Amino acid sequence: MFNNLLKHSIRSFKRQRAYIIINILGLAIGIACSLLISLYVINEASFDRYNLKKDRIFRIILNGKIGEQEITASSTPAVMGPTLPKEFPEVEDFLRMNDVGPTVVEYKQQFFTDNDIMQADSSFFNFFTIPVMKGDPDNLLNSPHKVVLSESTAKKLFGSENPIDKLIKIGSDTTRFVVTGIMEDVPSNSHFNASMLTSFMTNPRSKDPQWMNNSFSTYLLLKPNSSHTTVDSKFTDLIVKYVGPELQKYVQAGKTKCTDGNDLFIAGNLYCSTGIIWSYFLYGGTEDKRDRGKESNGIVHYRYLHRNLKGSNHAGLSFRACIMARNILLCRKMAGEFLL
Repeated sequence: MFNNLLKHSIRSFKRQRAYIIINILGLAIGIACSLLISLYVINEASFDRYNLKKDRIFRIILNGKIGEQEITASSTPAVMGPTLPKEFPEVEDFLRMNDVGPTVVEYKQQFFTDNDIMQADSSFFNFFTIPVMKGDPDNLLNSPHKVVLSESTAKKLFGSENPIDKLIKIGSDTTRFVVTGIMEDVPSNSHFNASMLTSFMTNPRSKDPQWMNNSFSTYLLLKPNSSHTTVDSKFTDLIVKYVGPELQKYVQAGKTKCTDGNDLFIAGNLYCSTGIIWSYFLYGGTEDKRDRGKESNGIVHYRYLHRNLKGSNHAGLSFRACIMARNILLCRKMAGEFLL
């Protein structure tokens, strides 16, 4: 039986070589595409899932409008982080981060440019599950001019030499940074990259009291069983209390003007009806957690490529559909040849 089937297949291939090759190539390409899509979606769906406290980590997003310019960004004032645990009992801790950008690093007259230097509060390792290989996680970034290196960066700078307590020059700062710890490399499926972490309090603007200077990313760690929607609902009162007085000065200075006789209106946002709109909301948690810094309106949770679908299930459906389609075509061809 097998020999007859083989002979029949060989004869069919000789008679319709081009057709069979096209079908086989189509099946192969379909399977390959399905596998690639599966790998891509699985990678997208894995972003930030390594964090043990991922259910409770949220980033604050600014929704603003000044004149005709709309702003939606993960930018907040430096003063917001320390203020929120005092104002919101649901907040357990805060973390401020700032991307320094391309910076020249020097050690013993050896220079290189690093594109992934981040400034961060000492609470960084309380938020993100990135193992510390050397150093005390509680004291790594708790004073100015401290730096934590990733494992690969430490090897690049120091080779086999122990980097702890060594001094390096970062950027134009005249005071050298002391290496206080080594951490494992930040996973590639993280929404941020960091080859070095410098203490946030080194930044001269870390104690800036102005609420309208939105320059840094602020993360909140909510207490267990706390609702992010409860925190969201309290931002209006927070804006009225802290941003309102500054915005009032902004209006009185003539930088914008309300046409209806009132300086400020409170209706979910703090705004001048034709000038400034200012609001914040939380962004994070476990639902849809992948965006690499892009935001959208409303209370959202880092979006996936396939919202509301498990990435692997969706890719599996595509794969099975491909196989079924190929099987249908092959069955139709075999049935046609049998009838002939």
